[in-house]
Amino acid sequence: MTHIKKYIFPITFLAFIGISYVLNFAAGEQIGINFWMFFKEMIFFLPLMFVLIGLFDVWIPREKIERHIGAESGWKGTGLVILLATLQAGPLYGAFPFAYILWKKGCSIKNIFIYLGAFSTLRFQ
Repeated sequence: MTHIKKYIFPITFLAFIGISYVLNFAAGEQIGINFWMFFKEMIFFLPLMFVLIGLFDVWIPREKIERHIGAESGWKGTGLVILLATLQAGPLYGAFPFAYILWKKGCSIKNIFIYLGAFSTLRFQ
């Protein structure tokens, strides 16, 4: 019974979408279309994002991160983080794994929060 509890929400969601299509319930059909669009975006985007983050983790040494955007970087580090955030592509959920890698490599917590804020608000498109 306990292993069924963790599947109750996905089963209920899929049942709602299915019933919406059978009964021509427009709001439910739109929810299904939106879910499918976001699901496809995540399936195509996440593997590439994780490969790029893995390459960044391997190729960029910790010392460079600490020197340029670490605790002692000052305004220069903040400017670099803002520039990095504005130039990075992808949805917001792609910024969190990258922010974790920056933190793991020695980026200051201040610059991590500035990166996340700039990523969500300042975008060149």
